Amino acid sequence: MRRLFEHSPEPAIRQRLIALVPKLLAWHRWCYRARDPHGTGLVSIIHPWESGMDNSPVWDDALNAVEPGHSVAHLRKDTGFAAADQRPTAPEYDRYINLVIRFRDVGYRLDRLYDISPFRAADIGFNAILQRANQDLLFLLAVSSDAAGATEIAVMERATGDAILRCWHAEDGFFYSVDARSGAVIRKPGIGGLLPLFADAAIAARYPRLVQRLESWLNDVTFAVPSFDPRRLEFEPRRYWRGPVWLIANWMLIDGLRRNGRPDLAERIRCDSLALVERAGFAEYFDPLTGEPLGGSRFSWTAAMYLHLSADTE
Repeated sequence: MRRLFEHSPEPAIRQRLIALVPKLLAWHRWCYRARDPHGTGLVSIIHPWESGMDNSPVWDDALNAVEPGHSVAHLRKDTGFAAADQRPTAPEYDRYINLVIRFRDVGYRLDRLYDISPFRAADIGFNAILQRANQDLLFLLAVSSDAAGATEIAVMERATGDAILRCWHAEDGFFYSVDARSGAVIRKPGIGGLLPLFADAAIAARYPRLVQRLESWLNDVTFAVPSFDPRRLEFEPRRYWRGPVWLIANWMLIDGLRRNGRPDLAERIRCDSLALVERAGFAEYFDPLTGEPLGGSRFSWTAAMYLHLSADTE
């Protein structure tokens, strides 16, 4: 929304955007009320789908707490257009659907879902994106002269900023998610742990080891950025969010690195992103070792990211 506002010179378009700001404010209120009921500053997800990184190894242990239920293999459409070794496994999918059935059985009631879900995680990636959204919403609230709303969001922004810093693991030099049921740190390095770069323009200066960690990942692959640490046993370069490159995640890292004073790394990731599409087409995701196109073959958000990155719009 902020990007559209800043790049839309026509007053009529800007007015339409500003009219949506109260709805964005309502969405942020909902996130904190429904998914951070204890005021920790970290919003929790209650389904791996909500992370956008469905089958990341980060969720393996927490997902095992969910009963698989009945097989839904006969309902899956994704394995009809992509090889099974590129998609979540059958046991994972059975658990995904069993969670949905649990939520459906209580009518998706806001006052019950957080407590009844056997899967509950404070996803560092989700919270980094939310934190950036808090900052951008503060800008839009200022433009729309909503001082009261800005005060609300400023409180959320401070709480989440502090909470993200508490997710830093000094020994590993990485930001980790937290199992919100047990309070245990999920010590698995997925790409979400790099997204504090997207949320905070001072992160690289404060935690230089995070950028060093990103550089070590890039040294181990041909194309940036793998969605999981390529040195870990769980790394699978062809399977969905267990290793492949996704241009939408690359865009967030490019944006964050530029803001953090590392345009060199940002440019490396941008060039790799463009090269993948130019070699292999608008695939859903790509093998970071070979550049092989994976998943859907004509994916619109890959096309959108290519257009955006080829124009080099900051």
